[in-house]
Amino acid sequence: MKPEESHLVKACRRKDRRAQKELYELFAPSMFTLCLRYTHTDEDAMDVMHDGFIKAFDNIDQLRSGDSLTAWMKSIMVNTAISHLRREKRYVDVDIADESLSHFTAYDDNAFDEIDIELIMKAIRQLPTRQRVVFNMVELEGYTYEEVAEQLGITSSAVRSNLMRAKRLLVEQLAPLKLNN
Repeated sequence: MKPEESHLVKACRRKDRRAQKELYELFAPSMFTLCLRYTHTDEDAMDVMHDGFIKAFDNIDQLRSGDSLTAWMKSIMVNTAISHLRREKRYVDVDIADESLSHFTAYDDNAFDEIDIELIMKAIRQLPTRQRVVFNMVELEGYTYEEVAEQLGITSSAVRSNLMRAKRLLVEQLAPLKLNN
């Protein structure tokens, strides 16, 4: 943890409102963007973010001095987003029991480098909920298949399946845009 963050965390542990406001202002833009990747609307993302900050302030004593404040905040926001999706019953269970992975189209990791990031983020937000959550956790947040499986209560193979489906859908959505560039 950076020295200035450590000072801020100590003040937040004392329930210092100015420190909480400063922490919020420091992290709100990036945490809102993270929450937006998991939700369908700006309003839902704002709700998730606010709930996440409340959890962070309530549990700030659990943050150890050697931990990364940014990683800790991201973890809280991701968990809060997943809880929100479950509560809203937008979380559809998908497994690979009835499907083979062999029909998924391969994709090139650099295939969409020229497409505007806003269009890519819009396409990600249009993915079915489970696939969007898995895609975000693995590709954007860096969770392992096993970590995602544990968080979502599914198998590692279901994580892989949902990730492949998400990538296939993104390729289908974004391929026409690449052709126009």
